[in-house]
Amino acid sequence: MLALTREAIVGHLVKLPSLVDGYVGGDQGFSDAVISWLGSVQSTLAQLRSPMVSMVSTGICTIKAVEDGYRNPNSAATTRAKARRVTAAAVLDEVDDALRHKVDEIDARLAAGSERLAQILAMCNGQVDLKRPEGEVGREWYDRLWVQIGTIPAVHDAHVFIGASFGASDRAYLLEELLDRLQP
Repeated sequence: MLALTREAIVGHLVKLPSLVDGYVGGDQGFSDAVISWLGSVQSTLAQLRSPMVSMVSTGICTIKAVEDGYRNPNSAATTRAKARRVTAAAVLDEVDDALRHKVDEIDARLAAGSERLAQILAMCNGQVDLKRPEGEVGREWYDRLWVQIGTIPAVHDAHVFIGASFGASDRAYLLEELLDRLQP
């Protein structure tokens, strides 16, 4: 689930430069584009059952509240349109920071798991065939390999640790990444 969450968030983050270009270029549709982007992020985070969805929801609400007279106390914007643009930019910055922080957290967890798993694979080399058979696709092979690795007494404790720390999809993701590096 970590890898899926990471990829979903990164998929939204890569769209930010075009939004920023809209602000810098004075695009009148900037605020609406931000609200649309936030709505997409909100939908993704809700599907992932992430508590960050509430921050995104309140960001949308904050931008829309400008139409009802809300003004960001840190803004010197004098017109409603400028206040809406400034508020949208501030919300965009806040959500960007939160999403990048979440990706950094996930990257750190995956890196730690990858390092531990690399140690396990090094200890298993020669005892388990680490080469994926030709034509084998999908996660099933990684799941079978994981079960085979668990039968090696020397890596039992580390196997249990990784099994408890990561779901099956994240283990398969990490195994695939590491084994791809080992293949000639």
